[in-house]
Formats: sequence, C-alpha cells, structure tokens
Amino acid sequence: MRKEACLIIALLITSAMIIPVFGLQSSQSIQSYGTISYQTHTELMYGVCGWPWTLTERDFQEAKNLGVKYLRMDFPWGAFEYYNGATFTFTEYDRFVTWAKNNDIEIIPILCNVPSWYNTGSEWKIPTGSGFSDFVTRFGNYVYRVVDHYKADIKYFEIWNEPNIVNFWNDPEGTLVWDFFNRGSSVQKYVTLLQTAYTQAKLANPNSIIISGGLAANDDIYLQQMYNYGAKGYFDLLGLHPYFKPNSPTINYDPDYVRWGVWDPHEFPKISLMKDVMEVNGDTSIDILITELGVGDGAGPEGATTEAIQARALTRVFEKLGQEFPYVIGCMWFHLRTDMENYGLLRENYIPRQMYYAYRQIIT
Repeated sequence: MRKEACLIIALLITSAMIIPVFGLQSSQSIQSYGTISYQTHTELMYGVCGWPWTLTERDFQEAKNLGVKYLRMDFPWGAFEYYNGATFTFTEYDRFVTWAKNNDIEIIPILCNVPSWYNTGSEWKIPTGSGFSDFVTRFGNYVYRVVDHYKADIKYFEIWNEPNIVNFWNDPEGTLVWDFFNRGSSVQKYVTLLQTAYTQAKLANPNSIIISGGLAANDDIYLQQMYNYGAKGYFDLLGLHPYFKPNSPTINYDPDYVRWGVWDPHEFPKISLMKDVMEVNGDTSIDILITELGVGDGAGPEGATTEAIQARALTRVFEKLGQEFPYVIGCMWFHLRTDMENYGLLRENYIPRQMYYAYRQIIT
C-alpha cells in the first residue's frame, strides 16, 4: 500500500470499517495464547509485507531472523518505466532482489500502479473510455518485462492490490456499494487487466505463479462477479486480505466472531464463503493465499488494543488457519516494520512488538 492509502485506511479503522493490507512453513506444535495446541500445515508460506520506500537491507535481515521466507512488496509500474516510452530500468529493484536472495527470502511483487505520466490524477485512478484499452495493453507489456527480467529469482506475482475497493481501483465509470466496494463495469475492467497480465506473465515465464489482486475483506460478491466476467483460468492462486474489525462484541479483534446471516465481509471466518464461490465456479483445485493481513490498535470492547491483544489475535489467526482452512496455503503479515496504527511486528526503530515474538514462536 502507498502512504496516502494508509491514511485512508486509518480513517476507516476509526469508523469500524477495516480494509487495510501478508506466508508459512512448519510442523512444530504451537502453544496458543488461548487454550489449544495444534500442528500447523507443513507447507504453509510464512511472510510479511514491506514498503519499497522504507525497506533497507537490515529489513531483509530482520525478516530472516524472524523466520519468514517471503516478503510481499510493491513493484509499481512507474518505478520501472519512468516516463512515457522510457527504457525499462531495473537497478533499484535489483537491489531488493539481491538483499532478499542474500537472506533466503523470496519476494512476492505486487504489479500495480497507474504511472504519473498517464495524468489521471492518482496512481490508483483507472483510465476511462478508449484510454483503458491502451492502458491494459501497456500494463501487459510492463508485466511481461518485469516477469521476464526476474524469472530466475521470482516465482510469485500478484496482479494489483485490492481492486475491489475504490481506494486502489478508482474507476469513474464504475459502480460502488457502501461508497467503497467496486461492482459492475469496474469488476469487468479489472478482469480484463488480469487476463492480459496473466497471459503476458506466462509468456515471459511459464513457471510463474500468478496471484489475483488481493481482495479487501471476504468480498464474495466481487469474487462471483469476477467469475461472471471470465476470471476463471487467469489466476493460479486467489489473493485475499481477510481483515477483521476491532469492535467484536466481547473482545478486540476477534477472528472467531461471525454473523452468517449478515453481509459483512470484515469477519475472518467468512474466508469459507470465498472458497464456496470458487468451488461453485469449478475452481476446486485453486488455493487461497492471504497476501495481506494484520492487526492494528483500534479500540474495542476491551478498550484500547494493547500489544498483548494484538499478539493474541495473531496467534488465533494462525490456529484457525491450521485447523479450519486447509485451502489457505500462506499468510503475509502486515507489516514487518511500521508505526502506522501499530501494525508493525517491529517499530520503526526495529524494537519488536509482542506480535513479533508470537509470530516467531509460530514459525519456529
């Protein structure tokens, strides 16, 4: 996520609508913050999220020390093609890849962004009319160039970030629900982009694994509309960001809280609804990768959310992933290092929060 998007998310948190922004691999028995112990999947992808504008070599070293094997980060189009028609430049991001390789970390890039030279007014505002077709073609070229350049080092690629919300897919021609969730032609346009990106990525590297843009919350309606517009066959993993709210009835950030008769995608157990949609549409063999999930410091029935509450919620999330969702193959935790709403496993000054120790215990 970009800085301005993070500010928007902070506002959403205060209004009890969390739609902010991470992988796995252990067979150790884990003692929970609750009352149960369990065995994790043996192939889970444990990871974290980072922002390219704050990542340093030390961050990759810290990720290695934590025990994760994956780091999800933006690879924005404009960072490779500086101006309209410019020669693609990879030097800056080659440095990140080198740091990752030196620390046994695999980067999961988010391929996204409307370059400033498109003059739409925002890196998330989608071109309209006939300009959208040109945008998709050129986006496909960007995907091809990046996947081809990194085919020896990077396997997973995520196509856009949270295209189901207006924060990251701002389409003036689209329809909104709750003034927030994209529907209708906005979905169709994203699927068109996904189809082109998938095709170009496979041309560049047939062994690449393409993740659909991580959907904000368990938005099963958007997912069904993706299938309606032809998304099947154009992603290898479903990307998902199943954030849940701090204001559950009894405890802050409760990943067990769910109301099955109410459409509210900000309830963690509704991951199962996403898999139901996939099954109904014939994608029985496609798994889900949580490419972003975190716990902030929003207030709830327990008052202010403390570090201990955050660690409890993180631990319970991974308990549930190990027990209830065998089709979820990994989780990229948001965020490796930030003070924004206290999401970071590490503070900006690298001092660990309690979530860091909880996560490390799960991994090891």
